[in-house]
Amino acid sequence: MSSVYLSENISQQYSRLSYQWTILGSYARCLRFQNVLCTAEVCDMLQHSRLEILVFVRIISEHEVNGVCLLLSCHAKTLLSLEFIHCQLYPAVMDKVCTSLCQPGSQNYKIQSISIKSSPISESKSLTTSAGLLNFLSYAKCLQLLSFNDAKMQPSFAKMIIRTLLEFSSGLQTLDMSENNFAGWFSTVDRSSTSLSSALKSNTSLNSLTVLNLKGNNLQEGDMEDVCKILAKMSSLISLDISDNPITDEGIRYLIPFLELALQRGNPLRRLRAENCDLSSFGVTKLLDCLASINKPLDMLSIADNHLGSYIGEIPGFTCKGVKC
Repeated sequence: MSSVYLSENISQQYSRLSYQWTILGSYARCLRFQNVLCTAEVCDMLQHSRLEILVFVRIISEHEVNGVCLLLSCHAKTLLSLEFIHCQLYPAVMDKVCTSLCQPGSQNYKIQSISIKSSPISESKSLTTSAGLLNFLSYAKCLQLLSFNDAKMQPSFAKMIIRTLLEFSSGLQTLDMSENNFAGWFSTVDRSSTSLSSALKSNTSLNSLTVLNLKGNNLQEGDMEDVCKILAKMSSLISLDISDNPITDEGIRYLIPFLELALQRGNPLRRLRAENCDLSSFGVTKLLDCLASINKPLDMLSIADNHLGSYIGEIPGFTCKGVKC
């Protein structure tokens, strides 16, 4: 008897909530969903809303994924921003998500921001990548922000992301690929990925990109040579963060020609972070010597948490604001 009463009570609450949402739901533009809310009933209530921002938290089970896909299918035409936090977005899941976004009539891909935080998008012992995500990125011309922060991204997947963005020259402004592990993948680009090598040699570019975050990817000194080849494709870069990568002085040596080329081209680089990069006073002095020739000084330079000793002093002609040692 109690179970019947409980069922009726839930039904009444759902009917009441559904009625209220019919009246007020049209005003909703941003919703944050915990996994338990990703159900067919909730999707049904939201079908007449015009949601622009969706945030999903702890999407793990297949049932929850299906709920996410239902919501995305209903709002693919109005959605501008999509964020996943602490979810499991393995390639098969990402394929479903991207298929849901590609609804008839939504081919213009109005979405401007995709953010994946602390959510694995590749399986640890598999080289499989999400073809659906790569295909979506190739058509998402309105995309301005793309973030894969702590996404447990495999090096092969990272290479595919960069290649896709280079080949299709999107209007991307911010690219965050921080807190992954890309050690060695840049240094093997030319030998293992002819498609990416071709993209780097072509006239394709990411000339709209203004912010690049490569913090905490365990990049080694040898990786910086190919990092700089990619940086050369970013003629509008304003902010670069390579902190928490053990690139050492040798890595900075690769970066200096990029900075010199940027100066010759009049690039607008204004902020540079190279914190905790195992730099010595020698490498930092070379970097400051290069930056001293800039007509307009950087707005911010951080070389914190490097063991510079007492050798570093004032560099003649260097007047950079916001230097942090």
